[in-house]
Amino acid sequence: MLSSSIPICGLFRGWLVKNPKGNDFTATYVAWLSYAVHFVPQVVTIFEVFADELDKDSFLNPNFLKLTLSITPMIFVCLVYSHHKSRESFARKTYVQILVSSVTLDLFDSVEMLEYLFDKKFISSSVEIAIILFSSINFCLPVLALYELKHNEFRETGQVPAVSFKLLYVLSFLCFVNVPFLAIRAYLWHAFKLDVSILIAKNILGIYFGFAEIYEYYSETMPTRCDSCNETFAKSHIKNHIKACISTTDQVETEGSDEIHEGQQKTYL
Repeated sequence: MLSSSIPICGLFRGWLVKNPKGNDFTATYVAWLSYAVHFVPQVVTIFEVFADELDKDSFLNPNFLKLTLSITPMIFVCLVYSHHKSRESFARKTYVQILVSSVTLDLFDSVEMLEYLFDKKFISSSVEIAIILFSSINFCLPVLALYELKHNEFRETGQVPAVSFKLLYVLSFLCFVNVPFLAIRAYLWHAFKLDVSILIAKNILGIYFGFAEIYEYYSETMPTRCDSCNETFAKSHIKNHIKACISTTDQVETEGSDEIHEGQQKTYL
């Protein structure tokens, strides 16, 4: 278990409600939503009121504020790994690993984007509002990814929920994080000749991988309903399931017919 190798993760474990089926992520999305609801208004207040007035020579300088904001991705890592069991399926572990790496990078992206607001003389009010708005949205979006862990059991048979919160998460990050952040950075670079973070390359790659995830969803993992059992399976698994499902149904019908036939024979005797 990876969480056992991170001592602080143990502090987060056990206080959230656990699913009787063994899903440790039952209420982690609630925990992150509660944190975001408390955290986002403070960020908005700080950068609207006095962030540009911080003295660079004092202890509570802009660098100290950035370091404080950077605790948020660390909290997310501890929250996820403290409720992740190594015995879970390979698909689940893969999703958790990708989730942690991508979300933490996106959260750091928001922290870096807010750095532009330490000096507002080169930034218009509309750009300031856009930076605060999309950064605040970014701090809330991990709720969707965490809810997918509760909603999806990641079964080896390919059975999936009818609604994919992973797709909603990918679309949200594409529309509310990577595309807006790329546009804002490009605008500040072109209009004000401001230094552009290397994370602009991350935004470009994020857009590419976002479209790749959407293509993969519609070509392989889109939920498809089986008419026999009325369950939903990933598109890449539905054919094998239909064969197995029809075979099982025929077997059950055959056994039922044999039992009826035997019962009729006993009645005749």
